[in-house]
Amino acid sequence: MITSGKPEEGVISMQALVQELLQVSQDIRHVAVNRNGELVRAQRQNFSSAGSSEWETFEELVLNPTLLTMVTQHGRAHHRGCISAVIRYGDIEVLLIPVTNGCVSLGLELNAHPIQIRQKVRQILDEKLNPSEHKPWSQSPLISIE
Repeated sequence: MITSGKPEEGVISMQALVQELLQVSQDIRHVAVNRNGELVRAQRQNFSSAGSSEWETFEELVLNPTLLTMVTQHGRAHHRGCISAVIRYGDIEVLLIPVTNGCVSLGLELNAHPIQIRQKVRQILDEKLNPSEHKPWSQSPLISIE
């Protein structure tokens, strides 16, 4: 279970979760977790964002969840669901992973391996979030938008 306030024993804060996800791979530039409208994000020190803080907040609170909702609805109708989507922009790939009441967004280097990263991230999410909220995702397809 995750909390945004003072962590209790056995509970991880969203900040700690974001930091743990950032350590999954050196190919991860930044991580954002949006649950219940609360946004926590972090980026590597050697990475400077090209966008403004306001735009990045809009992207994480509105754009990414909307894209993921559309892809998920299509996936439910035709492909047994959606466990992630990869969007390639000019110099970055963004890996979106749905979680209950939100989504996780990871900015990846272009040479990253999103499926491998997704599997590691999913393991962490399944351990840290309430396990009853999640299904085993490892066999589900990756939807890629370029």
